[in-house]
Amino acid sequence: MANKKSKYYIIPNGYTSDDTNNRLKWLKDKTGIDLDTNLENLPEDLKGIIENHIGYMKIPMALAGPLQVDGGYAQGEYYVPLCTLEGTLAISMTRGMVATKRCGGIRVNHIKQELSRAPVFIFDDLNKADQFS
Repeated sequence: MANKKSKYYIIPNGYTSDDTNNRLKWLKDKTGIDLDTNLENLPEDLKGIIENHIGYMKIPMALAGPLQVDGGYAQGEYYVPLCTLEGTLAISMTRGMVATKRCGGIRVNHIKQELSRAPVFIFDDLNKADQFS
């Protein structure tokens, strides 16, 4: 199922309920993933994930991709679900993902697990970044 309006975007488009269902079916056919968009988590299941839980809010979920990844933990083509109220964000992300795919994809290297707020260092290639760390 391809988007006939553009040769670059293969995620089916449209704004009807049928279009949404077609995208969910397309995603399952393409990736084998059945994306459950229904919130069924009990507050007890959220321990360690969120504090002071008061409920849920529906935010529209879109799909962007394909993202071509070459890394130690992930390799292949991925479609990325994202929740947003920002118009054109999903299609803009898709354009960026398609551009990087056409250039050979994104190479990543996991160095260590941590969260920090720090300056950004830019290197000519992945090996120089690895040596720096």
